[in-house]
Amino acid sequence: MAAATPDPRPRRIIFPGSDDGARPGSLPPIRLLLWLYARQWRPLLLGALAGTAWMGLLALLPHVVGSGVDEALTGEGGGAGLWGRVGLLAGVALLIWPLTLLATSLVTANELGLAFRVVRVVTDHVTREGALIPRSLDTGEVVANMSTDARVIGDSNEIFTRAAGGLIVFVSVTLLMFGLSPLLGGLALAGLLCQFLLLGPLVASLQKRIHTYRIQEGTLRTAAADIVSGLRLMKAIGGEDAFADRYRVRSRHLRTLGFRTAHPLSLVSGLETLVTGLLLVAVVGVAGDAAVRGDLTVGGFTAAFGYAVFLRLPLSDFALAAGKIAHAHAAARRVSALLSIRADRTGRVSTAPDVHAEIHDPDTGLTVSAGTLTAVVCDDSASGAALVGRLGGDVVSPAVWGGVELHRISGPDLRARLLSAEPEDELFEGTLSEAVNPRGTSDAYEVDAALWSACAGDVVESVGGLQGWVEGRGDNLSGGQRQRLRLARALAHDPPVLILTDPTSALDATTEHLVAQRLSDHRRGRTTIVLTLAPPLLDRADHVVLLEEGRVRASGTHRALLAEEPGYRALVDRSSPPGRTTATNTSTQERSGLVEDDPARG
Repeated sequence: MAAATPDPRPRRIIFPGSDDGARPGSLPPIRLLLWLYARQWRPLLLGALAGTAWMGLLALLPHVVGSGVDEALTGEGGGAGLWGRVGLLAGVALLIWPLTLLATSLVTANELGLAFRVVRVVTDHVTREGALIPRSLDTGEVVANMSTDARVIGDSNEIFTRAAGGLIVFVSVTLLMFGLSPLLGGLALAGLLCQFLLLGPLVASLQKRIHTYRIQEGTLRTAAADIVSGLRLMKAIGGEDAFADRYRVRSRHLRTLGFRTAHPLSLVSGLETLVTGLLLVAVVGVAGDAAVRGDLTVGGFTAAFGYAVFLRLPLSDFALAAGKIAHAHAAARRVSALLSIRADRTGRVSTAPDVHAEIHDPDTGLTVSAGTLTAVVCDDSASGAALVGRLGGDVVSPAVWGGVELHRISGPDLRARLLSAEPEDELFEGTLSEAVNPRGTSDAYEVDAALWSACAGDVVESVGGLQGWVEGRGDNLSGGQRQRLRLARALAHDPPVLILTDPTSALDATTEHLVAQRLSDHRRGRTTIVLTLAPPLLDRADHVVLLEEGRVRASGTHRALLAEEPGYRALVDRSSPPGRTTATNTSTQERSGLVEDDPARG
């Protein structure tokens, strides 16, 4: 018999919080929590019903025991009635066991479902907004959103599965206590009211302290990530002890904030025990006095005592819910801050302009002709970063491409035609081929051409070929190798418009000359914008623009600007450190990269 052919269709796994494609947008913390709960209302409702049923069975035990005691003392129903009560108790106990298993399983499933939904929302937002996120938040804060905050929000599902059921059962038990004695029912309500009045101010204080703690926790995570990523350099210069001491001081401060956060938490726990203890004492006193006076049977006294003991469970759940609400609100506040970082997408057009159209930035007066290599020299890094943000469509600006504002071009259309590569761009763990061609859209020839143009042949040799391993952030590569690998990745993507920021800042003079030559050849006929002070790149550019105080001061060729603009000449000269020329009396043109490339270097 032939083997059955497996079904190639993916199997849909039913799980609380499965991704329905919905995303919350920018919402305040409370509304964000409500949005998350609404997306998972069915499993949350099931968990609340299971918790209510489980707690209701526990609340039934005092009533069964109390009525059984009265029947035993009065002899009503005989032995059959007594054994019937014993059988009922056994049945309740047997039902509690599977309900406990079900309720606990639903709590865990809802916790994971909510946490995974937070991770999906944050990941989707970070992927969509791209460069805006690291400009506004530290890496540690984003990591905390997808770990600590996601787990805390997931844990808050017990507000429904335990506190909601506790409130329903509390009301039911209070009515039963009213049936025994109006004073006993009043004591139960007084205990609940007392707890709410005491917990209110504590929860408000707890929210503020947790929020402060979370901010410092994210800062410390970022510091730890920076130390790990820069450990090799720190050890080389002997600075690891200084950074360790700085981290130790911040860690102590975070520990102090944690202790401050623990104070209101311990008060919540202590007040819960105090209120339930006082309620138990009051109920036993009132019920005992009524039993002595004959107003309450022995079974009624036993039931009242059991009710008072049981009420500690829902009252504890209310205190637990207060703490979880405080933690969830603080976590949602941080996630909401991340989700509020977004580009203005109102009025986005569905298609980008023709790739042969020119790009113009009115804020600086810069115009980039299609198909040219344009170099931009800035007198300060801030104006250069702002220019990249506008030309990349990351911020709202009047910058236009073919008459269409760049920030209004839809994300997919813009990214298919324009790529902005910066020195801070990360290298991800994987093979060298995957590092250069992460989307798998380039063939082997294009990957090889990109590596050659970026002068990254030594990178291929150092990792053992295209299938060699590149560690996360390129930790097994030197700084120059990482920079050339980033350049190769950008070239392999081969966009119609490429924006490069300081692509040769970590390279030696010889490699810089070679990269400049090969880059201009590789990108011939396509629009390339390079923000740089490197003379070799400037000399290879078709057009060079000088920005001073955020405006175009002059434009032309590298050689013309050197001869006519003292400010340009001063900026470019400062970019050539000592030792990068072979003679101390090298002329300005030679220091500025006007020497001919050695053919042997090719």
